[in-house]
Amino acid sequence: NDIGEKLGCCGCMESLIRNKVGDFSIDDAIIIEEIQSACNENRIEELIYPIDYVFSSYPKGVIKEESEKYALNGGKLRMSNLVDFEINYELDGNNPKNYSKFIRLYLQNGKFVGLYRKEREDLILEKMFYEDI
Repeated sequence: NDIGEKLGCCGCMESLIRNKVGDFSIDDAIIIEEIQSACNENRIEELIYPIDYVFSSYPKGVIKEESEKYALNGGKLRMSNLVDFEINYELDGNNPKNYSKFIRLYLQNGKFVGLYRKEREDLILEKMFYEDI
């Protein structure tokens, strides 16, 4: 409609192809036959991205062992509850570029816990993804 308005007439979209959304590209797309074949050959896991892949642009934190149980129960954490914290943004003067208020947190064993929201020194659970399988 916005193109139609600029041209001074009505407009509608006939089709749309999204070539890229976040880290996912149409070049990496898999056709249904490949998925079916992978299922039949018991290798579907080869085609599935881990859930934390979606959040790979967010900073990564590792929870101290003594704070893991609290985190797994959805408790609020503090930055001091992390043993390791990876900052993946750079400062432009005093303003951070690519700053994220979200942090992806992991247990000591490398398992993804979930996405936390950083508010000053507090880390508040936004979404838990941990499954003990």
